Amino acid sequence: MGQMSKINAEWHKANRMPKNPTKAERITWHRAHAAHCGCREMPESIRKLIEEGINTARGKQQRGSSRR
Repeated sequence: MGQMSKINAEWHKANRMPKNPTKAERITWHRAHAAHCGCREMPESIRKLIEEGINTARGKQQRGSSRR
């Protein structure tokens, strides 16, 4: 892992992670965090959710889902 940038305290203060977030909310927050703050890398668990095709609009899988 490389060296991370300084924390963007203003962004963190204005953009708290919701309590009991859905997968979609977690992905949305971490994507915004990566764009605005360099304090740490995106967690592996979030990268895996993105790779699995979790739809951030509805919190459902886009690919491979048999639910309707």
